[in-house]
Amino acid sequence: MDREKLQKFVDNSLTDSGEIEEVINWIELDEKNREEYNRLKNTWSYLGFKNFNTILQIQNRNKHTRRFILSTFVRYAALIILAFMAGGASFFLYWLNIPSNASSLNEIVVPYGETAEVILSDHTHVWLNSGSKLKYPTAFDNRNRRVELEGEAYFKVQKNEKKPFIVSTSHLNVNVLGTSFNVEAFEGAETINVTLVEGKVNIEDSAGGILADLNPNENAAFDRESKILKIEKKVDTKMLTSWKDGIIYFENQQLRDIAKKLEHWFNLNIVFQDPTLKEVRYTGAILKNKPIDQIFEILKYTTDIDYSMKINDTEPSVVFIK
Repeated sequence: MDREKLQKFVDNSLTDSGEIEEVINWIELDEKNREEYNRLKNTWSYLGFKNFNTILQIQNRNKHTRRFILSTFVRYAALIILAFMAGGASFFLYWLNIPSNASSLNEIVVPYGETAEVILSDHTHVWLNSGSKLKYPTAFDNRNRRVELEGEAYFKVQKNEKKPFIVSTSHLNVNVLGTSFNVEAFEGAETINVTLVEGKVNIEDSAGGILADLNPNENAAFDRESKILKIEKKVDTKMLTSWKDGIIYFENQQLRDIAKKLEHWFNLNIVFQDPTLKEVRYTGAILKNKPIDQIFEILKYTTDIDYSMKINDTEPSVVFIK
């Protein structure tokens, strides 16, 4: 394998789809090639202390799992555009010419430290945040357009009055016809949040009971334990959805909550050696293209905390807050 071409693949500067597939085939050829790729990837990654794990996982309905690296998708989709964000890989998948009778269910798993963009067969555009999973059919049936989400995603739904678009989570269903909205439903989180940017959405419980209708600039927060849904009006939707553009805004948020977002974005484990620091509050913004050490330097400068790092080669690195 040409050394320069392999290095360009590692640092996201290789854009020709044929060359990308050539590199992927070389990586998959044998274990030594994979070791060389991982060595280069880790060297590049830790220069900025950012994870660059380029593997996405797709599962079909019968749970036979296949793993692909980047545009191995070229073999299975008509067109793929790779859009790279500074500080992490963002995968943009565009599916065309899918057979109308296709009914298989696919699953995209976005690794921590990365994001993904998908355009579904109905031309609905989906942005997936780090650590998220989306299940969707290759082609929607004649009744509705149903997808399953675990994690966070921003949807820009193609309007079709005859076929509602349904996002199913562990506790809620979000029904729309054509609109833009954000769903945050990470496993283990206390609440599920639905933020409406434009249009209108209907929120149902898992049994199909209607809980609320959302209007633009409203956020619905569903408490998993109490089963109570609270509506907040006139929210800043730009702040709540800016993650898809590589920015985290936070206003008077506890460091514990900010740490969870950083763990997703940078594929980290954050350990509070002083538990009282979890309650420290911040207001500001974090850019994903900044190395994690720079982010903690800013947090350290603005309040009374310190930190240290443990960089791991084969598992998430650790930041200790003290």
